[in-house]
Amino acid sequence: MSRLIGAIALAASLLVGAMATAEAVSPKQAIRIMQKAGYSGIGGVSRAKGTYIAAAIAPGGKRVRVSVDAGTGAIVRVADLSLGHPVPTGIALAPGGGVYV
Repeated sequence: MSRLIGAIALAASLLVGAMATAEAVSPKQAIRIMQKAGYSGIGGVSRAKGTYIAAAIAPGGKRVRVSVDAGTGAIVRVADLSLGHPVPTGIALAPGGGVYV
């Protein structure tokens, strides 16, 4: 009987931990994270697959799409949306090495 209670307690704690991780960053916090990183004009915030995505203006003035991990609050991707900049649909090799995403 005590093993069953222990198993139920463990399952409950794991579930609560998973829920807390999934909701670690609110949309407002994601916006603040982007602002602290120097992005402005942030709008159109949406959430998909554990990531907040928003349109913004980068510190250099380019239009970008910023992705923030909803669990950790880390900026995980920035896509250049400025005029004349091709938006890749996957990973592309950069001419000087590295990759574009």
